[in-house]
Amino acid sequence: MSLVTPNYSIPYLTPGDRMAQIPDVDKAQALRIESLLETANVPPGNPDLNDVLARLNQLEALTQESQGIMTITHSNFEIYTAPRDTPTLYRRGKVVNFLGALRCNMDGVLGTSNLTIGTIPAEFRPPQRAAAVQQGSGTTKWFLQVMADGGVSASRPDGATGSNFWMPFNLVWTL
Repeated sequence: MSLVTPNYSIPYLTPGDRMAQIPDVDKAQALRIESLLETANVPPGNPDLNDVLARLNQLEALTQESQGIMTITHSNFEIYTAPRDTPTLYRRGKVVNFLGALRCNMDGVLGTSNLTIGTIPAEFRPPQRAAAVQQGSGTTKWFLQVMADGGVSASRPDGATGSNFWMPFNLVWTL
């Protein structure tokens, strides 16, 4: 006669059953399945398989990886050293890391007003504005913003500066 696991009532063979050593293997498998169901937060009893599948899909989404590239839309900005510094987005689950380095190729273009310099693909866009001050070459500081619509903008808190300065960046947000 079979016994059942304590939480999910998964049946397994007992030593009184006619197959030698199968009960130990069967019990170990049943307990492992039960452990996996507990880890996935599936409630005991007779769970709806759609709920189980939805939870497994949630867990899979936490480990999904992808990457994308920012499209530069302003003619006075370019990749600092292509392809090494290409503005790239790395997504792992719900965390996005946006990094790279740009160069402004004309004097006085980047001032205190936000200037749209590019866009990012939809799957990487933050739910609300993500922004931070970035350190450029020498004492050059600049402000990077990524908007919920995918627009990427830059400004200089200290006002306009010369051309050809390095604009490295690294910005992280959650989706």
